[in-house]
Amino acid sequence: MLDIVYFNFNDIYGKHESLWLSSTWPIKVLMQGDIDFKGAELWYTSKAQFQIADTVMEYVQSILRMNLNKGHFVRNTDIKTSRDAIWHLHMLENAIKLD
Repeated sequence: MLDIVYFNFNDIYGKHESLWLSSTWPIKVLMQGDIDFKGAELWYTSKAQFQIADTVMEYVQSILRMNLNKGHFVRNTDIKTSRDAIWHLHMLENAIKLD
């Protein structure tokens, strides 16, 4: 899967905007988590869960590693269900700031 995100600074509104070119619904709900600094990197870990059937839960976990000096981040997102105890890679995002 390829997930492309374009970020732009909008001078009229004075803020950054983004355009997502794929469906990333698990990422959008992973808004609360823990932040830790490891050297020049910021690590953000988060988890969420959803009921996807009457008796089936889906679990999502994400780790975002952002290099503060280079404008680069990598995020791994894994998914499993209550029927399957194994975590499966859902998405790998790799972004670089473009000037």
